[in-house]
Amino acid sequence: MGVVSQIDVASKKQLIGVGVASAVILLIAIIVGATGPNVYDSIEQSAYQCTNGSHIWDPESCEGFQPASTPNAQWTTEISNINQLTRFWAISVTPYSNNLQNQTDLSLQLFVQVYGGQNNKPLYNTTTVAKIMCDTGYSECTSFTLVDEEVLLYDQYIVSIGLLNGQNIVGDVVFTVWRAHEKFSSFEIAVHLSWMIISSVGIILYLFFMRKYVSTKWSLEQKFLFILLLSLVLSNNPFFGFQFISQSAFFPFINSLFAILFLAAFSMYSLVILDRMRLESVENHMGPGYLLKGLLVLLFSVLGTTLFTWINLRDRKDPILGPATAVSGIQILFYFVTTSFVAILLWISMLVVMTAPTIANRKFLIPKFLFTAAPISIYVISLLAGIFAGTFGPLNPDALSTMYFTTLNNVFAMIIAYSYWPRESGNNTNNNANEEEQKLFGDDEQL
Repeated sequence: MGVVSQIDVASKKQLIGVGVASAVILLIAIIVGATGPNVYDSIEQSAYQCTNGSHIWDPESCEGFQPASTPNAQWTTEISNINQLTRFWAISVTPYSNNLQNQTDLSLQLFVQVYGGQNNKPLYNTTTVAKIMCDTGYSECTSFTLVDEEVLLYDQYIVSIGLLNGQNIVGDVVFTVWRAHEKFSSFEIAVHLSWMIISSVGIILYLFFMRKYVSTKWSLEQKFLFILLLSLVLSNNPFFGFQFISQSAFFPFINSLFAILFLAAFSMYSLVILDRMRLESVENHMGPGYLLKGLLVLLFSVLGTTLFTWINLRDRKDPILGPATAVSGIQILFYFVTTSFVAILLWISMLVVMTAPTIANRKFLIPKFLFTAAPISIYVISLLAGIFAGTFGPLNPDALSTMYFTTLNNVFAMIIAYSYWPRESGNNTNNNANEEEQKLFGDDEQL
């Protein structure tokens, strides 16, 4: 017989207590994340600078200039107090129509000059074209990101922007300077570092308590637990803060790989354990079904790591014209990654539903099934919500999503750790239970 797990002997009261504690931790994470720092700081400046906030030129109330109709006119700003925690700064441009009678498409030509440092070293001097659409009247035209600077080599920058065409089409232009909030970067580092320490202690304790058992006696769930804890430590990322002090491509790759590893471990654990429950399997060999699961998870892992690395590496270019996801290849790859991962999550959801009738006929397994299926279901629902809300992954993280999803990974692993933590002796099990009731899947001599 294999190593006795906590879930084999835990009472309903203990299981409920763990569930309530997990819910409280997630609730605290939501509150902390919702009240956390903003991701970005932004400052808007209008070329017209009308005192009443209007985008209609009036010499008496407007103190600025007309960017499209004034020869050699340019907008200049200084971006200062830049440090490594700033992560990036960017400038977006929002033109406004100049009393148009018809909707007009325009290839707007702009020149951009960027200077860095105390000595105003020339960094960039070029022209670019942005395709915009302007509606009738004095309405807002298409907004676009003009500069996205991710490699921060200087503590201050001066940017000058001018329009080379657009007379009688473009009126006012609003320039918005964006920068990452330094407090948000510190918040991210603190969250990852805190959970990394906790998870590291967890895996050390697990190996300490399992040291007296031969690995061949570990149940499949206990082997999966070790994989989950190891991938959790990596997901919490002991190297997370190094991306702020190094421009090496190594850290974007490592950050991407570690983020995907835990998702892959969760996927394989859920697919295999739920399927074994459904089939009431006691076999340890890997059949065709396991191969299919593994191939799908491997496909997602490779595509996901490639996508996250591609985005992070592209952000290292100096500087970038246009948003970080403007490359069509990234958009296509993002579609394939999302499709493959959603397919995995739906497969897991289907297994939860299909396993329930099997467990209903074996009432003594209902608590164990609920304690296995409930955290998996909550995790799947959370991931699907994050994917469709656009806050999961490297594209649009904020304080709430960072805190919640990082905490969710750790709480899920903590529940699995509680479930399959070794007990000193199987004598603590219910003496009135039969041999079938004492073990969920029978003996697992080998993986």
